[in-house]
Amino acid sequence: MKDYTKNSVAVSPTQSSERIEGLDVLRGFALYGVFLTNAFISSRPMGEAMRRPPADSSELIGPWWSETLAWGFFDGFLVMKFVTLFSLLFGMGLVLQNQRAAAAGIPFRKIYLRRLGLLAGIGIFHGFLLFEGDILLVYAFVGGLLFLFRNQSPRNLVWIAMIPLAIGFLLTLMWATIGVDMFEGGDTDGFGTAATTARRTGSLSQVIAQRPFEYIGWLVISSFISFNWRVVALFFLGAAIMKKGLLEARHMALHRRLSWIGLGVGGGLELFGIAVSLFIDSPSVPWKVATDLGEEIGSLLLSMGYAGTILWAVHGGYFRRLQRGLAAIGRTALTNYLLQSIAMNLIFMAFGLGLYEKLSRAEVLVWISLVFAAQVFASQLWMHRFSMGPCEWLWRRLTYPGPLPLRRKAG
Repeated sequence: MKDYTKNSVAVSPTQSSERIEGLDVLRGFALYGVFLTNAFISSRPMGEAMRRPPADSSELIGPWWSETLAWGFFDGFLVMKFVTLFSLLFGMGLVLQNQRAAAAGIPFRKIYLRRLGLLAGIGIFHGFLLFEGDILLVYAFVGGLLFLFRNQSPRNLVWIAMIPLAIGFLLTLMWATIGVDMFEGGDTDGFGTAATTARRTGSLSQVIAQRPFEYIGWLVISSFISFNWRVVALFFLGAAIMKKGLLEARHMALHRRLSWIGLGVGGGLELFGIAVSLFIDSPSVPWKVATDLGEEIGSLLLSMGYAGTILWAVHGGYFRRLQRGLAAIGRTALTNYLLQSIAMNLIFMAFGLGLYEKLSRAEVLVWISLVFAAQVFASQLWMHRFSMGPCEWLWRRLTYPGPLPLRRKAG
């Protein structure tokens, strides 16, 4: 029986000398947006977070104008944009690993499925204990689905992606037409008052006792809206993009066009949706359908605009110092994703600083940006001595046979 131990690291996620810089920078940038999005939702009841601040409310923490600007930034430029990037990147990663395994002549199936099984376990741990909006379990299942189609051509992968994408659009259209808002109700987190009470006054054990119900509830709700369907579509689109080599520097002109079109058209559609929310208190069904579909399309385009801008900057050599920081975060993404959930618990929950419903939306932006800046600094220090993050090392060590050094070699 052939021994793959010596070659096993070659199948693992790319090593430092082989990494695609644009992927790392994109992943780090996406993690910042995911952190901001998750923090907005964790800082107050979900229904309140998703709705624009009411102008006549005496319960606003900050001035109405700053609360509205921060909400507009959240709704228009954060929600769904960064999970879109992460989903694309995961699909790209599967193709990259499969290509490297094929080049090395090493079986890929068992190793990758073991990797996905471990990711599912991490997701369950994360969702049950740390953050009810976990995405890792969904990624593990969708990664398994994409694995079945990994050898399809880029064209076929794009056509397959259109199916879940269309389902997501149809669900958006259906809910808008019948006037159902999944997150309606500002006094609860979307899963009942017990979860909100636990966040406001509960101990660590009380919060943990409620979290599995919230997590399971989110898994169900996210399948009845466009969220999970979009994840599936973007995995396949990411795989097609990687197979076509569209991240390479030779496509810099494409990245530039994608940046301008995505930011311009996508940003315009998102601003239109924000304007409707601000100036029409009870939009009619046609307005609701137009804005919801516009935001679905706008969020996809804006995400592509973000990706194009980052790749344009990477290949153009712009903002190198910032790129190095984001790349360090991107190479330790799993570790930092879990640390962000720990930070949100310590900041917002009653057993921590107890700032749930006590920070304005603008203050949440500042706090979370400061925490992320600390993560960038710490990640750069860590990567100076080590080849990967501690959680990345554990994940890979359990996936691949043979030794896997963590510390960088001296010199």
